[in-house]
Amino acid sequence: MAVQVKKLDSVYLCKMTVQLKKLDCVSVQDGGVRLAGPRGRAGRPGTNGTPGIPGISAYTVTLNGTASNELLIPPSIAAFSPLLPPRPIVVHEGENVRLRCAAMGTPRPTVEWRKMDGSVIPMGSWQTVSISGHTLNITRINRAHMGHYLCMANNGIPPPANQTFLLEVHFPPLIRIHNQLVGAVNGSTATLECEVEAYPESVCYWERSDGQLLERGNKYSMRDEDKSKYKVHIQLNISNFENADIGQYHCIAKNDMGITKGIFTLFGEIIYVCVINRSTATATKCLGSEAIEYYSIIGVGRTL
Repeated sequence: MAVQVKKLDSVYLCKMTVQLKKLDCVSVQDGGVRLAGPRGRAGRPGTNGTPGIPGISAYTVTLNGTASNELLIPPSIAAFSPLLPPRPIVVHEGENVRLRCAAMGTPRPTVEWRKMDGSVIPMGSWQTVSISGHTLNITRINRAHMGHYLCMANNGIPPPANQTFLLEVHFPPLIRIHNQLVGAVNGSTATLECEVEAYPESVCYWERSDGQLLERGNKYSMRDEDKSKYKVHIQLNISNFENADIGQYHCIAKNDMGITKGIFTLFGEIIYVCVINRSTATATKCLGSEAIEYYSIIGVGRTL
């Protein structure tokens, strides 16, 4: 009966004869074959060799003035992949949010939070550029908190680690109007402007007080200008102003959170051309004086 044996550190082909209790082995090395012969008794223990070089080296260093020979591990952040873009964290204005940076390493890393665009972080009545700690807590969140946040972990062992969080704050539209009463002269162009804040981004449009939707054309032109991620400036130009254009106009913004309307009143103006007597400080020969009780004077003429 023959038994085949495979030795791990080298390859032997062995044949055992059970009746004679004899083991003949052939060693295969470098493609050749040589006779190994039967195995004798074990020899004396040998001398230990030179220690090898480990895969990870540990060094004796000084941490906070104290010598240490612990294994130093650079910082890392659990469950974070730098190859994937951050998924947005969606909250509604007025809610609370907590962001956690699960940083690990030896020694324990310190963590600092910043906004990636360098803007300040509102914290109650205070504003700060950076915040320390593994957890960032924001209470009563508002639209100014929106943006990308970067947590940076560092323990002095390179390279440092960082993770990005995308915070989205949802809120209904808010419309700001600096001039609700707008006057125009016949034949001129009247301009109505409003500033809209909303997130998600709102749909903005203009209409008359009777609900007539205004469309781009020879009479009306619209212009939008983005100011930030959630702020846009919109403008309505009414060309060749005439009496039929007098009335109320609505600036309307709508998103998933709600709808908001801003109201303008457009009125007509008359330019009075007058002759001014400088010695008596009186105006005479004013054209259009019959309408003076209805319209304001926005210009004067010259002295003859």
